[in-house]
Amino acid sequence: MASKKKRHQAKPAKAEPLEVCRKISDLYLLLVFGIFPLVVGTGEYGYANLVETKMWFWFGITVLWLLALAGYLVWCTVKKKKPAEDSAAGNARGKNKMFSTDSGVEGNCESSRSPVHIRFSWIHGAALAFLGVNIISALLSEYPRASFLQMFASNTNSVVVMAFYTAVFMGISLFGRLRREHILALGTSTFLSGILSEIQLMGYNPLTMYPEGLTYYNKHKEYAFAFLGTMGNIDYLAAFLCFAVPVLTVYAIRSDKKQDRILLIPVLFSLHILYHIDVDAAKVGLMGCLILALPVAIRNRRWAKYAGISCGAAVLLGLTAVYFWPGKHGFIYEASQILHGHIEPSFGHDRVEIWIKAWRSIVKKPILGNGPCSGSWLLKIQKVNNEMDRVNVVYNAHNTYIGYLMDIGILGLGCYLVLIGKGFIDWIRKRENNLYVALGAGIACYLIQDFFNINLVIVAPFLWTGLGLLAGRIPDEN
Repeated sequence: MASKKKRHQAKPAKAEPLEVCRKISDLYLLLVFGIFPLVVGTGEYGYANLVETKMWFWFGITVLWLLALAGYLVWCTVKKKKPAEDSAAGNARGKNKMFSTDSGVEGNCESSRSPVHIRFSWIHGAALAFLGVNIISALLSEYPRASFLQMFASNTNSVVVMAFYTAVFMGISLFGRLRREHILALGTSTFLSGILSEIQLMGYNPLTMYPEGLTYYNKHKEYAFAFLGTMGNIDYLAAFLCFAVPVLTVYAIRSDKKQDRILLIPVLFSLHILYHIDVDAAKVGLMGCLILALPVAIRNRRWAKYAGISCGAAVLLGLTAVYFWPGKHGFIYEASQILHGHIEPSFGHDRVEIWIKAWRSIVKKPILGNGPCSGSWLLKIQKVNNEMDRVNVVYNAHNTYIGYLMDIGILGLGCYLVLIGKGFIDWIRKRENNLYVALGAGIACYLIQDFFNINLVIVAPFLWTGLGLLAGRIPDEN
């Protein structure tokens, strides 16, 4: 008896199904934060088909991750094993206890029953409702095929893409966990992308990202728009940095490990790049994030309260200064004119004109919208580029919230706002966790700049992955 008991105790512990699923998701998160930002185009030059290359890379790793999860769970379910010997506590209770966590998943691979039981919460219902509204809106749209399948560079919010977003949110919220390694991976990819951007700002063309003989400074003249780094269009680069900079900054400051201060190096690179590309959406995003994140990131509740009061006072003073701004052009001048009730279609680099035209489509179908990707056939605003003697066509609302309202109506936007609201609540509740508070700051900054930017498939995965992590269970690092 003693020898049998000794042999039994010598057996190594088997990984629980949930832990295996989390390890699979850990690898996926490393790819999303560490490799995905660095993927560039495979055409004649790096920016030729960058959006398509990144999109298909993300599709590929997401499909492999989902298949790995599904395959493992199916294998655990159908595999018939003998029940494991009960522990002393288990024998006293007369049953084999199954483990349970906050993530809504429980299981025991040694049980003869189904090993993993997934319990969906109401937030998963909101995510599925978001996808359901997209599908219904697409079926009722003027061009259902485009609403379901369209995936080209300037408008990729088709039902297929929304299904991927929903799957990522569901899978990460159930099986994902944010770890220090994921933050370090994000810092590494941000640093490497920043190095490339800095070299390009010096007038060089490493990795042949531009056509031969061209550099970043040929923007809007020899080629359309402006491209920099590994994200392509500077608007997409700004969106990515609005996510990365707050995450890295807050974690570097809050972390108990002194070596994590090294994450401030890619932050400095990023701020220098943002200064040069001069994207207004990023300015608003970073300022808004500072106001929202500072009271949350400060550990001492008393000082956090003072910070909140100070941020509120700073907002009032800032609005007063903007109201009385004496300048006659620029971003602040336009904001001042808006506070005075004077709005021109040219404000925001013609974004106001785009929003006015989008609103005319919204009022026609306010409940379910005009169908995903409806901007492709409803907007089509032509902008003449005199320097290049060409016409650029706008297919996107350049505001994620107005875009959703135009595409999937009040119901779809409402579901999306529910997901955001739940994430904000979870961010506040888990403010003591260094990982959680850093992630929430990045998402807050991203969501603010989304009022003026394009929610494209090469940057939106960071948002949906982050929302999934906020909705799930994050282990207490401290």
